[in-house]
Amino acid sequence: MEKYLYHNNFEYRSAICKLRISSHLLEIEKGRYKNLPVHERICKQCAMNAVENETHFICECSRFDVERNSLFERVSEISPNFSLLNNHQKIIFLLTSSNPSNIENMGRFIFNCFQKRSQTPH
Repeated sequence: MEKYLYHNNFEYRSAICKLRISSHLLEIEKGRYKNLPVHERICKQCAMNAVENETHFICECSRFDVERNSLFERVSEISPNFSLLNNHQKIIFLLTSSNPSNIENMGRFIFNCFQKRSQTPH
């Protein structure tokens, strides 16, 4: 069983789970239910004109720069080679980590960013 499922904080555990199983409100999923082509599932959180998928959400969206910088800094303290990874590798690393601190940090990031997203009037 994945280590994040044992995390004590229900909100963080739930946030990680939602992102991993695509049970979230990112445009990549919302557009699926509206039958929008993938290239039209644009992020409404920033002005990058990019598809809002998990990679964009975790590694690119400017709306979450402060939260992301904090996450990446904390993870890099634990795993110094993290900064050398490309975005795809970072996502895999973050979503499959068995390190309790990384799980905590990733859960906090996803939960806080989901909360911040829900406050956007789009």
